[in-house]
Order: sequence, then C-alpha cells, then structure tokens
Amino acid sequence: MPVSQQVISLLQYLLPGFLAAWIFYGLASYTKPSQFERVIQALIFTLFIQGLVFPFRLCFPQQGWVENILPFGAAVLLGIVFTIFVNNDWLHKLLRRARFTTRTSYQSEWLQSFEGYRVGYIVLHLKDGRRLIGWPEIWPANPDKGHILLENAAWVQGEDDSDAKVVELENVRGILVDASRVHMVEFISRYPEKSS
Repeated sequence: MPVSQQVISLLQYLLPGFLAAWIFYGLASYTKPSQFERVIQALIFTLFIQGLVFPFRLCFPQQGWVENILPFGAAVLLGIVFTIFVNNDWLHKLLRRARFTTRTSYQSEWLQSFEGYRVGYIVLHLKDGRRLIGWPEIWPANPDKGHILLENAAWVQGEDDSDAKVVELENVRGILVDASRVHMVEFISRYPEKSS
C-alpha cells in the first residue's frame, strides 16, 4: 500500500519540530518528560519553526530548499538556542528582573546551586560523617542518582572549621563520589589550611 502524499507532507511539516525537541533534550540538563509531553513540546517547536520559515516562503515561493532544507536548519538552530537559554538561565533571569516569576530554568535547587557556584571549591559532607574537599568538575542533575567528580580532592579532618585540617590524597587526580552518599554540600569561599 503506497504512502499517500498527504502523509509525507505531514511528516515533512512535523519532523523539524521533533528534531528541535530531540536536540533540546539531548543537550539540556532536564529529565525527559512523558512521551505525551514530548509530543506536545515537539508540536510547539513545529509552530516556532514554521513561523521562522514563513517569511522565506513568501519571498522565495516554489523553491525546494525553503520547503526541504530550511525547516531542518531552523530546527537545529532553535534546539540549540533554546538549550543555551535554559542551561544558562537567561530567559528566567530576565523574567525575574521584570518580576514576572521567581523561578529559574534549572530543574532543581541542587543543579541551580552547582551552576551558580561554578567557580569554587566544595566540601562534600558524606552521610557517614566524613568530609571531602575538591573542585567540582562534573555533577549530576539529580542529587539522588549519579556521581560528583572532585578534582584536587582531599579529606577534611576535624570537627569544625576552626580546627579543620586538609589531608591531601597523593597521586589522585580526581575522585568520583556517589551523589546519594552525600548528606550536604558546602560551597566555600576559601580553601582550608593544609596539614603539614
């Protein structure tokens, strides 16, 4: 049974929106929503893409590249632009300044904290009472699963900050810590004194 021209045209119309959604969820640090929500978002992307392509259809009627290539280029561009805006909190930052919202584009406070304090050392307070200090290179979007990669990692010994001593891990470039074993994350302004 041959596929009708209408089905091919419909797929050609919708596919760029699905491509943009696929790029967005592949590059953004969001967990994927349900299949139904992803279809709705792909349809919304389709509307944006068709809006971008519409002026070109008016200026260049009957041009094959406008119908066959331009929507896919617009999909790639739109997917990347939306990802950049979400990953950097640009749109929500603008909306917070205008007092439209108090929310951020990050999916959790955990992720927002790591992104906001990107340039600094952290102390991981593990559930067993030990503490690790290091430079966070990689962190998960969700505190319940995934791992944190600490570079220049060292153990912090002592009960409080006034008597804390840092014991460096020799010949260790980085350490991978299970995020579910972390009780608390401390973003510090200065590195503690090293033990001699």
